[in-house]
Amino acid sequence: MIIAEAAEDLRVAAAACLNSLTDGTRAVRNMHDEESWSSLISRIAADRVPRPVVGRSEITDPWDIVRLNLDDKTNGYVVRNCTKHLAPAPVSL
Repeated sequence: MIIAEAAEDLRVAAAACLNSLTDGTRAVRNMHDEESWSSLISRIAADRVPRPVVGRSEITDPWDIVRLNLDDKTNGYVVRNCTKHLAPAPVSL
């Protein structure tokens, strides 16, 4: 998204990126199972109705969008180290 914005902004002469996503929908889709993907798509569709009136998207936990492949080791790490530092981010694809 930053790369796309940099391409449109004439003030930007160059941009560097490591691990850029070329297709955000595909990248996010591959993190979800059918149930969580369907739920996310429904939330995004529902968010499009009030967003023009309210002026912003629904605020949600970033882990609702970027899903982790949790196992016993990563689940403990995420709970202890990541979730306490997270601020909500707008839902938007």
